[in-house]
Amino acid sequence: EKALTEAFSRFGEVVEVKIVMDRVSQRSKGFGFVQYASEADAERAKAEMNGKVLSGRIIFVDDVKPKSQLSGDLPSSTVSPVLS
Repeated sequence: EKALTEAFSRFGEVVEVKIVMDRVSQRSKGFGFVQYASEADAERAKAEMNGKVLSGRIIFVDDVKPKSQLSGDLPSSTVSPVLS
């Protein structure tokens, strides 16, 4: 999480960083989330970081949609970038 925080904090105030871990092995599942205080900062981070190499891995940054939006109940909107 420290590497993500350092890499993404140059685009604005990072509110939270979470790396998703496997419950059994306690190893990273290979994706995580970065939440910004500002939507504009999140958009800038997405534009700048998508496809870049971080800790030896190419990262893909996209918007997260709440679970209710995944089922099509609500219109889509930007929440925060996702790292996978």
